[in-house]
Order: sequence, then structure tokens, then C-alpha cells
Amino acid sequence: MTTYTISKLRQSFVETHFLGWSLKKPGDFIPDKSLFEKLCHPAELHYLAYIYNWDDGSLVLEWILESNLCTKSTANFLFWRAGPDYYLKCDLDDLNTCDSYNLDGFRVIRKVMEKYRLNNFSEYAIEFDPAGEIESILTKEPKWKIPQDMYSFIPGVVVELE
Repeated sequence: MTTYTISKLRQSFVETHFLGWSLKKPGDFIPDKSLFEKLCHPAELHYLAYIYNWDDGSLVLEWILESNLCTKSTANFLFWRAGPDYYLKCDLDDLNTCDSYNLDGFRVIRKVMEKYRLNNFSEYAIEFDPAGEIESILTKEPKWKIPQDMYSFIPGVVVELE
């Protein structure tokens, strides 16, 4: 098993700037994209995706998905964490088909699907088994289909923390 270890210093950087930021800052605070751009390895983005508090909104998650460092594993992880079943009734081409309360999750879903459409993933492979993340799909007559790759185990490097 090949591993990639994120140092305590890099963990601290990610956590200080992106973990629960809405709890520590004034209500109008927006995370600093220039700090996000200092993340320099796909494993750091994967770690951020894993620890991110979704109550902080979708902005940082969208940055992750827009990054050239974002792997298919990270995108798949975010897709399943967004709870896609609810969004299958929404039109991916129209934000207005989703109620405002669930808009952040829909933005994440749309970014993942766009990444799939463009096949725009980092070539770095991080191990990801969706089995623990996959939710039941109950929506009848969905407006779009979940790519089969979303259900597949992805072999690769195991991300560890120092």
C-alpha cells in the first residue's frame, strides 16, 4: 500500500484557514482564495474535502472542484457527501430548479458533473471506496443520470496524517 502523509504543518494550515471558519469569523467573512491556492498537493485538497464543515457553504468546496489538483476520488467523495438523490429532480442546467435552502449542495453536484463532462481530473490517484458514502437513490424519473464511475472503487495512494 502506497501512502501520502500530510505533515502536521500542512494539516494546521488547512484547518486554520478552512475548518469551521464561519464559527470563528464575523458573518460577512469570506475565505481567502489566495490561501486556498497555497494548497499544493491533491492529497491536501482531499483532506480539506474530508474535514470541511458543509454548514460553511459551498464556496470552498467549489474551489476544490475547480482546481486542477482535484482528483476523481475527491470529486466522487464530495458528490456522495452532497446527498445526490434529492438533486436528481433538479435540472443541472438551471439553478432555479433547486430550492434556496439546498442550493449549496446543488452547486457542488453541478461542479462534479461538469468535471465529469470535461473529464478534468488530476491524474494523481487517491484511494476511494464509495461503499461507505453511497446513499440509496429513491428518486423516480430523475432528470439526469449518475455516472457509473461514481459507484466504483478507485485504487491509489492512501492519504495519512502525520
